[in-house]
Amino acid sequence: MVIAIDNEVELQSIESQISPVVAKANEYVVENIKDVENASAFLKEIKDMEKIVEDKRITFTKPLN
Repeated sequence: MVIAIDNEVELQSIESQISPVVAKANEYVVENIKDVENASAFLKEIKDMEKIVEDKRITFTKPLN
């Protein structure tokens, strides 16, 4: 089915974008004030990724409602 293939491609694209963010989160250490500032920017990046994933989830599940 063409729709299933398109969805699979989109999921793979999202996973490839999220994987580096997850790896960075697992290695992140806050040791000083500068790290706190960097962590804030990183948390914004995570929030942006969360929005992308949620938008795609809605795209996939809305037809089922």
